[in-house]
Parts: sequence; C-alpha cells; structure tokens
Amino acid sequence: MSLPDLPPCSFPISLLALALLVRATGSQPLYQICPPSSRNYTANSTYESNLNSLLSSLVASGSTSGYYANDVGDVPDTAYGVVLCRGDVDANSCRTCLETAAKKVVEACPYRRNAVIWFDNCLMRYTEKWSFPSISGNSSIVYMWNTQNVTKTETSLFNEQLGKMMGSLASYAAFNSAFTMFATGEAEFTAADPKIYGLVQCTTDQPANVCNGCLQGFISQIPTYFVAKRGARILGTTCYFRYELYPFYNGSAKVTIPSPVPASAQSPSPAPPPTSSIDPTTKGEKKKSGVGTAFAVAIPVVAVLVLISVICICLWRRKANKKI
Repeated sequence: MSLPDLPPCSFPISLLALALLVRATGSQPLYQICPPSSRNYTANSTYESNLNSLLSSLVASGSTSGYYANDVGDVPDTAYGVVLCRGDVDANSCRTCLETAAKKVVEACPYRRNAVIWFDNCLMRYTEKWSFPSISGNSSIVYMWNTQNVTKTETSLFNEQLGKMMGSLASYAAFNSAFTMFATGEAEFTAADPKIYGLVQCTTDQPANVCNGCLQGFISQIPTYFVAKRGARILGTTCYFRYELYPFYNGSAKVTIPSPVPASAQSPSPAPPPTSSIDPTTKGEKKKSGVGTAFAVAIPVVAVLVLISVICICLWRRKANKKI
C-alpha cells in the first residue's frame, strides 16, 4: 500500500491490528515521538531532576483538572510540560493514564529533553522550549487510519455525513463547550452501520479561534488521507480528532447529524394555479371566427334577396304598362 504525501513531522500508521488493540485497552501508547533534533540530558543532571519534578506535578494536577501546564527549573535547564486528558474520562481514569504516560515516555525516549506520548485517554508532552499554541503549532502529528473502507455505494453518503459532523464538532468544541474545548458527536449512516461517531479536543490554553483553526485544518485533510476509511484519527500536540463506525467515547453526543432527506421525500414545489380547459386566447379566436362565418353566410343571402326584389319590381312594372 502506498502512503500519501504527508506533512513534515508527521507519522503515518495504518495498522488495523493496532486499531483493534487500542480499542480493547488504553494501557498501551498510541504513539510516542522522540524528536531526533532533541538534545540529550545526562543521568543525575539538573535537567533530569527538573524533569522528574515536572512529571510528578503534571500527574498530580492534571488528573484533577484534565488539563495542566507547568515548568520547573531555570534556564538553561527549565523543563516545560503539558498534559491533557480526554474530556469524557473521569479523574481516576485520567490519573491512571497520566501515571502510565509519565513512566512510558521516559522509557521510550531515554535522556531526551523533548518528547510526546499519546494514549487513548491522555496526552503528555515535555520540552526544554515552550511556545504559545498557534493554528500551526502542532510540533508533531500522527496520522492513523483503519485499512478497511466503506463500500463504493456508501462513499458519497459517508463523506457527506462525516464532513457535516466533524465540521460541527470543531465549532462546538471551540465556541460552545464551556471552556473544555471537547466535543463528541454522531451522524446517521446506513442500516449496516447505523452511525458515524466522532470526537475532537483542543488543549485549553489557546483562544477559541485558534482551537477551531487547528481542528478545521486537520479535518480538511480527511479527503486527502482518509478517503472512505471506516475509522481514522489525527493526533497533534494542541488538538486532535477521531472518528469511527462504532461507539468509542463515554456519555451522550453533543452534536447529532440526522440522515439527509431523500430527494423523493422532500417537500414538493407549490402546484401552479389551475388552468381553464379552454385557453382564453383560443376562445377569442373562436368567437372572432364565428362572426366572420356569419358575415360570410349573410352577404350572399342578402344579394339573392335583392336580386329577387329587383326582378319582381321589373315584372310588376311590365304588367302595369300593358294594362295602361
């Protein structure tokens, strides 16, 4: 299978087995990135001490608030970090995920000053440099998709419903989610797969318009990288999304997209006003034609009558002269 041309700093994963594993358990990371350009730190160094303190604070505070950012130490050994738990998980699940992330990330990226790790329920990132999130502020991006497709006959409807749902979710998360910047949704699909399920989230340290721009930017890539895919997600460091043809989030959907109304079932156009069985113009023409016919018949009759009258007068005069 050939891979699409992906943006820089992106990592494609198209393993159905991994998707099934992630669906079954959240104990394994979805992915981790140890940037090759990252500087290393040494054992027992000041940066290592700052990093350990940072990770402990991220777990403790992040599990109660769902999102937390902090920094520990002074330049040049400052460690910056951020954690984000999925908006539909409880505090215990969030803490469990963050504890696992803090352990796994240093194992996966030993002695690296920059690293990021994603789990199904949380995200953890630390770095030696920090910048405020922007629309293009995702330092690393992971693309994941199901290798199975919807059928060709379903593709048009799938694209339509998925596009409506994901666009609505981005707007809801950015502008209507009471500062959680999280939203879930569902869209009606087919009898075999009744619904498409979706989820989006942003880190809450960014303005609403930046969150919306981040999500819309990712969603706009669906037609390029995920054509007809039954499930996919893009993982970023400031926002991410996921959709599937099975329910994967907790709680009820915040956004619902109904089935499109079939063309045959749409309201008919107003009927035109009833028309007479006889066209008015035609009636006038018939009337005019009738008058013309009457004149055509009357003229010869009058001429005959006049001719007879003249003959009678002439005969009467002749008889009168003979008598005289």
